[in-house]
Amino acid sequence: DSELVASKSANHEEEILVRSIVLTGNGSYDLIKVMDWPLAAKCGDHEVKVAVDFCGVNFADVYHMKGNVLRRPVPYVLGLESAGKITQVGSAVSDLRVGDRVVCYCPDEAGMFRESVVVPRSHCFPIPGDICTKLACAMIANYISAYFALFNLGNLRSGQTVLVHSAAGGVGWAATQLAASVVGNVRVLGTASESKHQDIVNNGVAEPYTYDSYGSNISDAEVDIIIDNIGGENVKKSMQLLKPFGRVVLTGVNSVVQDDETKVAKAFESLTASVVPMQDLVMGNKSMCGLHLGTLLQDSPQTFHSAVQHVFSLCRQGLIEPRIHAVFPLSKASAAIKLLAERRNIGKVLLKVE
Repeated sequence: DSELVASKSANHEEEILVRSIVLTGNGSYDLIKVMDWPLAAKCGDHEVKVAVDFCGVNFADVYHMKGNVLRRPVPYVLGLESAGKITQVGSAVSDLRVGDRVVCYCPDEAGMFRESVVVPRSHCFPIPGDICTKLACAMIANYISAYFALFNLGNLRSGQTVLVHSAAGGVGWAATQLAASVVGNVRVLGTASESKHQDIVNNGVAEPYTYDSYGSNISDAEVDIIIDNIGGENVKKSMQLLKPFGRVVLTGVNSVVQDDETKVAKAFESLTASVVPMQDLVMGNKSMCGLHLGTLLQDSPQTFHSAVQHVFSLCRQGLIEPRIHAVFPLSKASAAIKLLAERRNIGKVLLKVE
């Protein structure tokens, strides 16, 4: 471990060591280590430095650990989102001050699972005074994904029917709340393990289904929008349920993480090959689109920031509220990531820096 740190910091003079969650290899939870890892002592002109209180765990962290969907040279610090107080502000940052609370979201760079982070100003989102840091940390990745999927790509309208896959997961939980409470008169169908059905019904799902039963219980041409983070063969089944002008919004490909290797292979095939022939889309008057927050934040930061402000406003109005499934200490990050991979969560999983 000390050799890893030494090699990492050899070319940097002004660095400090910060307790971090480091991925040292792929494919095993044992390769997720708690280590002192280099961090810039001073932030750049357009950056801020944040003392982290909470980190948000996402299924993308499972992808990183597995190394099958997201692979980059190891070792590196895991984590897409964190929240805490600003301790240092770059010279070109004029709208944030030391002591301000922010959520930091770095979906492409990662590196958020640590006691202190340095991030670009564009990746920081001020937390309103009446929202606690813990809740704010549970909102960016999940609720912003659901927000764009439903309203920007899905074009959700009153009177429509939405099918939310993985309705008990972080994005699914958020999508159910947003669809059920923001627009009004929206019928939400949801898939989840049977043991989670009462929870998703309590959250706003009108009709719960298992992953095996929804295809035979929902009529063809019944659904306007499908939020799909499963991918693979599931997409074909979902497309059959769409009404004319219906749309599937792909937010992930979680079917690559399972024990059935045949299904995993099909899921990977769906990443690079067309699962649904273009002719089916044209003749059926249906559409399929995808969402990736990392590229969206890079390409359209103002759109992203506006959505965050709107979601925070909805929370302040009491229209939405994240469900925190569990809070692990930072040192137990591997257990938190494993919990997500095994689909044992209902809602958001956080890490707490102590």
